[in-house]
Amino acid sequence: MLAKAKSPPIIEIERKKLFKRRLKLISLIFFLILLLVFAIYAVLFSGLFVVQAIEVNGNESASNDEIIEVAKEAALRNKWFYELAGSKNILFWKDIYLTELPRSLPQISSIRVKKSLGDNKIIIDVVERNKFAIWCEKDCFWMDEQGVVFAEAPETQGAIINIVRVSSERKLSFGDKPIPQTETQVFAEIINFLDEAGLAVADMKIEDLRFQEINVEVLNGPEIKFSLGINPFFGRTVVESLRKSGNWEKIEYLDLRVDGRAYYKLK
Repeated sequence: MLAKAKSPPIIEIERKKLFKRRLKLISLIFFLILLLVFAIYAVLFSGLFVVQAIEVNGNESASNDEIIEVAKEAALRNKWFYELAGSKNILFWKDIYLTELPRSLPQISSIRVKKSLGDNKIIIDVVERNKFAIWCEKDCFWMDEQGVVFAEAPETQGAIINIVRVSSERKLSFGDKPIPQTETQVFAEIINFLDEAGLAVADMKIEDLRFQEINVEVLNGPEIKFSLGINPFFGRTVVESLRKSGNWEKIEYLDLRVDGRAYYKLK
């Protein structure tokens, strides 16, 4: 009679299963640790994500170094990682668009920072302020369409450049806005009004900023009185009508300071 083989005790079977599970867990943890170490090495210490170039476009009046420093300050994701890996790691840069810039760069309107992962390059696109008009208030400055004064300008005469002369002792600095945003928008509309009407400007004056009034002397035409609180678009048809009538040069002044109403006085 054959003897039956004895089965291992149940406790022994469970112990082996537990050992195998623990071994798998330890192996998984070890693998994940190795993966993490590799990832840290690849990110921080290898050359895989090193920035190969920083390209600055569109700047003429500001240096590349100044712009890059401003971009770094705003675009680097994490200051702790920056201290560890430096600004040469492209993963720590983020795509941003800046319009609020330091006063040290008054001539810059906006900065856009983009990263190109394909060639490990940082691209910084700069938009400089346009020379929209000259604002003379004690000193003369170039002003852009947003109403920001950003560079010294010549105190000159002529119909080619829009020059505003303001009676004031106020001291302006680069980056200042001499008038509020709403008045700046109307001022831009006044300039566009004059340009679209083909009116050559001899002089523009603001006697007192509190009254929001600007007087424009037109070459071979009358003085036009504008309000910085009223869009002058309604006066276009009035100007066209007066010029066609042949009375344009006989008018002493045209008053557009009341919304929707135009008044004029003959010489």
